Amino acid sequence: MASSAPLAPGGYTWLPLGKLVLDRVTEIVRSEMTAIGDQEVHFPALLPAEPYRTSGRWTEYGDDIFTLADRRGAEHLLAPTHEEMATLP
Repeated sequence: MASSAPLAPGGYTWLPLGKLVLDRVTEIVRSEMTAIGDQEVHFPALLPAEPYRTSGRWTEYGDDIFTLADRRGAEHLLAPTHEEMATLP
């Protein structure tokens, strides 16, 4: 049996054995990074449009990026990168 199954391009459903391996690799990388003094961060995948508008990348991406408006009308995008979030004032 496979340890992971492709759900869509770049998206996988992890089966039990594959998930155990993924968790172990994550644990090893995390411990090595902690040992050299690095810090871990986590950014959400869905981000507000405004920082990307400010940087000009909202229009630069054009139709090549997944966007949506929430129930209040605020626009968001599925973040291809997180530079804008990491450099907010």
